[in-house]
Amino acid sequence: MRAAVEMAQVGRRPPPARIRWGPVRWMAANLFNSWLNVLLTLLAAWIAWKTLSGLFMWGIWNAVFGTTPEPCRGISGACWSVVGDYWRVFLSGRYPEEERWRVYTAFLMILIMLTTSAVGTVRRTRWLPALWLMTVALVFTLVRGGVFGLRGVSTQYWGGLLITFGLSSVGLAVGMPVGVLLALGRTSNRMPVIKTVCVGFIELVRSVPFIMLLIMSSIMLPMFFPRGWDMDHLLRAQIATIMSAAANSAEITRGGLAAIGRGQLEAAKAIGLNYWKMMGLVVLPQALRHMLPVFVSMFIIFVKDTSLVVVVGLFDLLGAARLAVGNPKWMGKDIESFVFVGLVYFTICFAVSRMSRRLEAKYRVAAH
Repeated sequence: MRAAVEMAQVGRRPPPARIRWGPVRWMAANLFNSWLNVLLTLLAAWIAWKTLSGLFMWGIWNAVFGTTPEPCRGISGACWSVVGDYWRVFLSGRYPEEERWRVYTAFLMILIMLTTSAVGTVRRTRWLPALWLMTVALVFTLVRGGVFGLRGVSTQYWGGLLITFGLSSVGLAVGMPVGVLLALGRTSNRMPVIKTVCVGFIELVRSVPFIMLLIMSSIMLPMFFPRGWDMDHLLRAQIATIMSAAANSAEITRGGLAAIGRGQLEAAKAIGLNYWKMMGLVVLPQALRHMLPVFVSMFIIFVKDTSLVVVVGLFDLLGAARLAVGNPKWMGKDIESFVFVGLVYFTICFAVSRMSRRLEAKYRVAAH
């Protein structure tokens, strides 16, 4: 027996060492390994240099930073003064100037909660969802006002990043749990009526463009309420966002459930778990790992799709840029405004994407 083990150990070959290339060897092997690749590399480097140097000269070196349009006359660079003058509008729309401190405080509270939630010990606590609910309620109360001596501010004055972040975040926070319930109802074979309703809702909402949902919620939704009951325009847009998020989340959840092997269901049933415990403790936690990248992609799409709320009279971040360039003293400065808005969108989407990569690496499914 010992001889067989020694022979097996002698015959076993060590794994090949991983070759580590430096940047010079990698460039030589991938970018300059043929005359065609040399030409393409030099051409790409020249295009990148001309583009980046031109953007640097326009956006930084020859740019003007301030709050007034007078220094921008006759310059060859960007006039970022429009951002310096309208940054409050980009942040909170047409919110009253003397009450903007409430919006700043609300953003600070959200930022503190996001930073706190990133800490591992806090993230694993059971009271974190309750703390988030309390924070959201405080933020809404602070921004809306009308209580505790705060001046009431109608949602028609809200706008900018406040609308963009609020619609997308609340829409997904409410729509995702509803979507999970819709997916469970669609995959259920015990309740045919519930299954038919879920299938009809999902297919109807997913087949309609988001801009059509906004228009329908703004025009048709008030018809289902008593006469004289005025529904807030922001609430109408929020309902459309929740409906779209719920329908798309339902299909994502259905795909995640399909990725779970049937053996998991049979094992959960074997130990005596009922349907809801089986889904909540065994199936959905595993399916969430498969659904996480798609949910992040959906959030990024929703952040960008909030620019469509302008059709129902709301001013999101992109609408705030249109409001800024519509001012006569900033006529012709639309490029700077839209570039700034694009950078804000990129920052939000990039941060969410990086956070998603970290979560995927932490909760990745082991390869079988």
